[in-house]
Amino acid sequence: VAPTPADTTQTVLQKTFNLKGSATFPFEIPAHAAQPHLHGIFESSAGSGPGPSSDNANIDFLILNQEQQTDFANHRESEALFSLEASHNQAVNFDLPPSMNQPVKYYLVFRNPGGSKDSKVVQANFRVDF
Repeated sequence: VAPTPADTTQTVLQKTFNLKGSATFPFEIPAHAAQPHLHGIFESSAGSGPGPSSDNANIDFLILNQEQQTDFANHRESEALFSLEASHNQAVNFDLPPSMNQPVKYYLVFRNPGGSKDSKVVQANFRVDF
């Protein structure tokens, strides 16, 4: 693993979206990234638009690798690299493993907990530094 050029930043997700079940956003870390670091913030609100958040706006947030994403997509139990449960406003700072000689794919997953049928609106802004 060799360090990548200083001040390399990639936008992973900058979006406002409706969340009914779950939403998955893939991103890739290039090969030879010695210290990839994901950071960002999300905020969710109940109903059809941004507004004051409360516990009824809570969602789950996961960071998954490829294997974990496959398990998640096939409804198999698996651990996540990182997870937050029942949150509606959270800052995230997470060091990802070095990528070695191959690029590595990761996934940001936002999930409406407990099978909630109520739609949520999520504003998310995430970047990765390497």
